[in-house]
Amino acid sequence: MKCVKCGRPLGPKPAATVQTAQGLSAWGPVCARRAGLIEAKPRQRAIQLRTTSHRPEETEDQLPLEFAA
Repeated sequence: MKCVKCGRPLGPKPAATVQTAQGLSAWGPVCARRAGLIEAKPRQRAIQLRTTSHRPEETEDQLPLEFAA
């Protein structure tokens, strides 16, 4: 079975079928979503990274860079 819109071969079960005067027409998943026959799955969004700018703690064991060398 092939998609009516793009002609790609479909698996055993098409994403959507539409009854027409000529009979059933099968639609693939991408073409069916674009035509509005099936609802698109909501995508999971990536976790937003939090960036903080903080200076590392200085201890008394460390020399400041201006006094090093």
